[in-house]
Amino acid sequence: SSLSPLNLPYLPDDLLLNCFARISRLYYPALSLVSKRFRSLLTSLELHKTRTLLSRSESCLYVCLPPTRVSNPNPNTNPKTNWFTSCFRPFRNKERKPSEYLLVSVATSKSSLYSPSLTTVGHYIYMIGIDINGNPSRKVFFLDCRCHTWYEAPIMRIAKEQPHTNCFSVEVFDPKTQIWEYFPSPSVTIVNKILAIKGNLYVLGDKHVVYMPKENRWYYTIEGDTRFIYEMSLVGFLESYCEIDNVIHSYRFGKVLEWYDYEEQSWKVLKGLKKLYKLSRIYGSVRLVNYGGKIMVSWIKNVHGISDEKMIRCAEIALERRSKHKIYGKVEWCDVLLSVPDSFLYHGKVFAATV
Repeated sequence: SSLSPLNLPYLPDDLLLNCFARISRLYYPALSLVSKRFRSLLTSLELHKTRTLLSRSESCLYVCLPPTRVSNPNPNTNPKTNWFTSCFRPFRNKERKPSEYLLVSVATSKSSLYSPSLTTVGHYIYMIGIDINGNPSRKVFFLDCRCHTWYEAPIMRIAKEQPHTNCFSVEVFDPKTQIWEYFPSPSVTIVNKILAIKGNLYVLGDKHVVYMPKENRWYYTIEGDTRFIYEMSLVGFLESYCEIDNVIHSYRFGKVLEWYDYEEQSWKVLKGLKKLYKLSRIYGSVRLVNYGGKIMVSWIKNVHGISDEKMIRCAEIALERRSKHKIYGKVEWCDVLLSVPDSFLYHGKVFAATV
């Protein structure tokens, strides 16, 4: 007699969620094509709660570009969006291939929103001070990266001014209480750079001050940080930086990736990255982000033979401290993730959200 097909029992949602939570979310786009039920479970908050309980949360790359036309790698998604997230095509080999990586557009309800002030808190990306007809605004939105949905947060007390103005004020937002709180700021007239380093807020301008949250106080000088503050205040010194395990990694225009040795108070080259020595020569086009303890660096690259197109290239770099004063990097993958017009200036933002 012929063998009849095996009738598998109907798997309950709880069991499916438990299975989905144990694999990388970068496989979710492929799994969502299986059925409407799979797609519903993969976009549910219950899945992300399960991932958290199982300690399966992971970093996911997000790129926000200023409103412009870009070459969309996925024809099934909204080409007008300026938000993209990392993904890779399913493959059979055990090791990942660079060619499997790409950025796919994120279909969101407010894809046209844009502000130069964005920051990541956990699985939320906050967009602060949405410009309205070129005027400062108190509006704040945040993107829930678990379901790619925009929500409006409570408005700020004071409309966000453009950077490099002669006014400096500080407001603090508590994501848990959803409350904005204003607290006194030092008498700084001109602000050139604001850096969040080692849990402190450095404000560099006509006066160099630092806010220490643990003490809830502003200081004009900190013992041992004099040279550090001086180097950070140099015009154009840091094009982009990220902090990993209390160590600053940076890219200076025309130079290589470096890290700051606090003990010796000097910048040192991140060794082992000869392949990345020729980064973009376009000022402002290199971005660094802490990607789950690794460096994710993105930059613009010209397309040979194509005069009207550029490419956004990305590389994931693992770090290894071999001695007290030596840190090495290893390129785990490097590939082109997105094509953009030749006239495009890369002033986009790069984030790593926990999902």
